[in-house]
Amino acid sequence: MLEQLSIKNYALIEDLHVIFNEGFNVLTGETGAGKSIIVGALGLILGERAAANIIRKGAESCSVRATFDIARNKPLLHLLKQQGIDLDDTTLLLCREISAAGKNRCLVNNQVITLGMLESIGNCLVDLHGQHEHQSLLQAKEQLNILDDFGGLMEQRKEAGQEYANLRQLELELAELSRNEQERQHFLDLYEFQVKEIKDAHLELGEEESLAKDINLLSNAEKIATLVNDAYQWLYEEEGSTLSRLAKIKQNLLSLQAIDQNLQATSALLDESIIDLEEVNSKLREYKETIVFDPVKLDSLIERKDQINRLKSKYGATVKDILAYQDKIANEIVKLSTAEESRVGLHKAIDQAKGKAMEKAKKLSQARRKTASKLEQETGQELKDLGLPKIKFKINLVPEQDGQGLPQLSNTGLERAEFLISPNVGEDLQPLAKIASGGEMSRIMLGLKSVVAHTDQIPTLIFDEIDTGIGGSMAEIVGKKINTLASRHQVVCITHWPQIAGFAAHHLHVAKEVVQDRTYTRIQHLAAEERVKELARMLGGETLTDISLKHAKELLRYK
Repeated sequence: MLEQLSIKNYALIEDLHVIFNEGFNVLTGETGAGKSIIVGALGLILGERAAANIIRKGAESCSVRATFDIARNKPLLHLLKQQGIDLDDTTLLLCREISAAGKNRCLVNNQVITLGMLESIGNCLVDLHGQHEHQSLLQAKEQLNILDDFGGLMEQRKEAGQEYANLRQLELELAELSRNEQERQHFLDLYEFQVKEIKDAHLELGEEESLAKDINLLSNAEKIATLVNDAYQWLYEEEGSTLSRLAKIKQNLLSLQAIDQNLQATSALLDESIIDLEEVNSKLREYKETIVFDPVKLDSLIERKDQINRLKSKYGATVKDILAYQDKIANEIVKLSTAEESRVGLHKAIDQAKGKAMEKAKKLSQARRKTASKLEQETGQELKDLGLPKIKFKINLVPEQDGQGLPQLSNTGLERAEFLISPNVGEDLQPLAKIASGGEMSRIMLGLKSVVAHTDQIPTLIFDEIDTGIGGSMAEIVGKKINTLASRHQVVCITHWPQIAGFAAHHLHVAKEVVQDRTYTRIQHLAAEERVKELARMLGGETLTDISLKHAKELLRYK
């Protein structure tokens, strides 16, 4: 639901803020006061194209901001989620800024978006009826949605769409499988070579770490041998070695201990140290015997490391990655090797899937024909009620065809819907979008919206120039229709007829004034007494009479 609209430097409007309410909102005022300008500004915020002269004279840019309550707008909430637009609550703020240089800036909740995205969001929020582009009923894809919604066919269409999606997936798999045979053989040869190269290497997890350790030891064998031999010599073999010196120290301690028993603990500590050093000596001797300088083995290990590095440069950063790549291309080899067998199986699966999809789509088409007939009849009656008895409304279900003229399936079935109108007796039916009269278009849209009100998901409807070419009695009928429609939708209507305005729950008066040679548009919410005066003015002109005031009160009471 549209809650607020703020406009700055747009046409006659310098700075205007409008609050809208649920139900039936009406805008009245003298011709040229700016009522349609307000609706035009709203069209901008919904993604319509901007004219070159929309910026108020003397301003560098114009801006339009609108807030909407979208708590119950499931299609829009789904769209915003798809686009990654997060909401803190259920209030949506749209903003559009246009500079004198022609630059556009569109935002939703202060997040910059494209004009196309703004239009998509607007399509879920508002329908503008009159001399405006922003009308969902004029869009071919939306006409099919309206038809299916009206007939309660969306679930059936979803099932048909799922069967079509299954078919398309199989067709894509077949297309992938049916790549150029030479290309298939090329990849098969390449993958087989790669698998053989990796298998012949006999890679093992953890092998790189083991290689690095062994290469390090063999590369430093001479240095290690020298260091170990020196340590062994100093500890045990050479004259004056550590152990021989400790043996002499032990003899001295034994002699001292005979004199002073307090040195017994010290002597015991020396014994433990000698035992530990003898263990160190034994370990060094054993380690010394294991040291072998083997240039041939070293070369072999380095060559193995180089082999693994070459494989890593081709297939993965680690041995684990290389083995994973091997498993992957082994599966590809299986697919490529069994391509013909798979191709035959896919052809059979496609034939079965096409049969199921066609069956669902044909049943959907039958249901659509019945629904179209019902919608035509009900809309025709509504148009008669609205003073358009000569207009003929027709729904044409146009079969989709492929390049060979055969039925073409899509995710919405076998056909598209076209809403056609013959404005006058003897004239050809033509698409709804080609109807020229804004007032006539508004009444046609009102008739259609009245029929589909129970399924229409667009929350806000705006009717501009809906009273063009009608009389007072018809205006009363139009007012009743809009009032009924307002029980399911928020409606904003611009009118010059008090018979229509009298049905509104909320009345806004638009006026213009000249201040210091500049024209300004103002808007005011009318209270009860003010409404009476405005309706009286619409009935009898600027001079209010007792009769016009009485009639105005009757219009409000009638509501």
